[in-house]
Amino acid sequence: MKLRMRMTLILALPVALGMTALTTFVGLTVAKDVRDTVLGMSALVVNARADEIGRWLQAYLITIRRTANSAEMKSGDAETMKSYMLARQANLGPEQEYELFAVSDGSYLTSKGATGNILDRGYFKEIMGGRDEYV
Repeated sequence: MKLRMRMTLILALPVALGMTALTTFVGLTVAKDVRDTVLGMSALVVNARADEIGRWLQAYLITIRRTANSAEMKSGDAETMKSYMLARQANLGPEQEYELFAVSDGSYLTSKGATGNILDRGYFKEIMGGRDEYV
């Protein structure tokens, strides 16, 4: 092998290996940084959405408490409560389909006028057992 060819290999081979190692290192470092950034931003989005859902649920709880504490619902008069519940439908937000009122035997009335019985439902049993809220 000629001297010139040997010198080229002796110089070029370490340079090529060094460039390959440097490229690999930079690629892995950038990939890790991008992954960490994406995971961090995703966590921020998840937390923001969770806060938004919390505020949304809190608004529903306020609406439900307002209905439950109204003079009409506290009156105990079945016709007064029915009229109030049916009138409530017009005041519900677009994302809320209906409100529901149930008595201790499980009979219910919705603000859309539907009736039925939820005595066998787990959430109803928990509420009747003393739980304040069930979401």
